[in-house]
Amino acid sequence: MKKYIAYNRLEITDLKNRLHDLELEQEKIYHTVEIDLTKHSKFGRYTYTAETDLCIMELLNCHVPVDRDDTVIKSVFSLCNLKAKDETLPKKDYVSSVNVRRLAISQAHIAETCIEENRTLYTDETRKNGQSYGVFITSNENQEPCLMGLKHMSSKASKTELETLKEILKEIEDRTQYLQNENPPSSAYNILKDISNTMSDREATEKSFQQLLQDYRTTLLKENIDNFYQNQTNY
Repeated sequence: MKKYIAYNRLEITDLKNRLHDLELEQEKIYHTVEIDLTKHSKFGRYTYTAETDLCIMELLNCHVPVDRDDTVIKSVFSLCNLKAKDETLPKKDYVSSVNVRRLAISQAHIAETCIEENRTLYTDETRKNGQSYGVFITSNENQEPCLMGLKHMSSKASKTELETLKEILKEIEDRTQYLQNENPPSSAYNILKDISNTMSDREATEKSFQQLLQDYRTTLLKENIDNFYQNQTNY
């Protein structure tokens, strides 16, 4: 009899705990707020809001894979008693398109911020899967860094390093022209003319790169002066 009573007490306790969990779940469902992550689009049924795009960009900055963003958003919503309206969450294809726009925004940002005087250009090489990549970073007098780009390099030679930098600058310039829908002054020249120092962990390559960079800046200066006077003449 005692064992029977003890067993019933355990069973009652277990049922009470299950009932409590169900009440909490019911209360959570009752108080869950729906969040609409979308807005009407003239090109289709809907697209996602600017706030959703910003959230995606921040997740990408934290290295969340493009096919996992929706899962992360849903999990965070659950913690906050929220849920997406109609369970509509950004999927891989949309997140990938946001990632492309993120690059465009970062390039436009570089064109605007990397034109302060007395900047330092840092160059380095990193390897991944047996491939070499050039890393180019600039900083201002307050040592605030700005990543200009990271690009595959076929070799470690200083000429290759300069060509890689020129490719990055060309992408920034093309993006600036596209966003402004006009032909602004050369972004490459505006960025490079204020580089007063360069730094690298490879001394021999650094000396050669410094000279090549100086020659390239001189060429850009001449091109911009010639274009300026040509525009004045046409005007």
